[in-house]
Amino acid sequence: IRNATGPRPTLFVPEVSFELLVKRQIKRLEEPSLRCVELVHEELQRIIQHCTTYNTQELLRFPKLHEAIVEVVTGVLRRRLPITNEMVHNLVAIELAYINTKHPDFIDTALVSASVSSSKSDTAIDGTWRWKSEKADESGTDDRPTGSSHSLVYSSPSRSHEVNLLDTPMPATRKLSQREQRDCEVIRRLIKSYFLIVRKSIQDSVPKTVMHFLVNYVKDHLQSELVGQLYKPQLLDTLLTESEDMAQQRNEAANMLKALQKASQTISEIRETQLW
Repeated sequence: IRNATGPRPTLFVPEVSFELLVKRQIKRLEEPSLRCVELVHEELQRIIQHCTTYNTQELLRFPKLHEAIVEVVTGVLRRRLPITNEMVHNLVAIELAYINTKHPDFIDTALVSASVSSSKSDTAIDGTWRWKSEKADESGTDDRPTGSSHSLVYSSPSRSHEVNLLDTPMPATRKLSQREQRDCEVIRRLIKSYFLIVRKSIQDSVPKTVMHFLVNYVKDHLQSELVGQLYKPQLLDTLLTESEDMAQQRNEAANMLKALQKASQTISEIRETQLW
């Protein structure tokens, strides 16, 4: 407040100091907002891992196709992450660009000043009354003369060293005046009121941003991405290559089928043979 006013006395609380302090608080919302994007991205990655663990029998048959699908989906998520982070960063930057003191939910400065002034006046009156009552009690109980005590201190040689120690200058700490205390309280209440408005707006905007730029985009464009990157004639033979275990199981099943068919034919021939 002192830096904003300079040597000139002020009639009202300077708006520059309010904007400077409230922007520092708004800036702190950026890190948890970006953390929200990161958590959603990690959850989508876990969904992909879950699908790879509990995949269907068709994907088990073509392992290279399965790996290519996972790579494409992961790539889409990776490309959308910086775009979503940039949009969340812009949300905080928008709040920092303009401090709207005309917001309908923002408390009026005049009302805050009047409220603080009335509370300070009540406190000051109560403190003055207590100080006067304490002084009256002290004056009624202490009847000792003061002149003799001063003469004893300065006439005693053993006390002279202590008197010299008291002469050492101490660093003085400047206390805030009553007006400065009032201005600080007004600034504090205004910052709290405006910060709650911005926090509510960020809490509502960040999930919507993540859903639009990350979750819904992946859901709507995933099929086209898979078709565009995997449905190519030069990749079909490679992607549809079966695993060695699957080919071995198919050969064993084919041999078992031939053996069963041959055994069935032999059994039918025995049934048709007549013994005389």
